Amino acid sequence: MAWIQHCKHSKSTKQLSKVVTKALHRHSHVPALWIEAAAWDFEHTGNVAAARALMQQGLRHCKSDESMWTEYVRLEMMYVARLRARRAVLGLPNPEVVEDLAKRQASAAADKRAAKRARKAVPAGTWWPVPSQQ
Repeated sequence: MAWIQHCKHSKSTKQLSKVVTKALHRHSHVPALWIEAAAWDFEHTGNVAAARALMQQGLRHCKSDESMWTEYVRLEMMYVARLRARRAVLGLPNPEVVEDLAKRQASAAADKRAAKRARKAVPAGTWWPVPSQQ
C-alpha cells in the first residue's frame, strides 16, 4: 500500500496501474486493494465502468466482506449524485419529475377519453347540457 500511495503522490499513473494490477493478482482476497483501485478509477480517471468492474470482480473474490459491499453501494450512490449534478447543470429535470409528468399526462389523456365516451353515451335530446369538446 505504501508503494501505491507513493505512485499517487508522484502522479505516476502508469506505474500506479502496474503496481495495482500486480497487487490484485497476488493478493486478490484483500478487500482494501479492490476498494482502492476502484476509488482511483472513479475519482481520478472518471471511469465508472472500470470502477464497477473492479468492485464486482473484488466482490467475487471477497464475497463475505462487508466493507466491499458497503463501498460498492457508496460507489453507485456517488455516481447517481454525479449524474444528478450534471442534469442540474444542464438544466434537465430529474427523472422523478419527468416520470411524474408522464403519469399526469397519461391520466389527463385517460380522463379525456372517458369524458368523450360519456358524452357519446348520453342520448340526444336530454335536458342535461353536454359541452362538446374536440
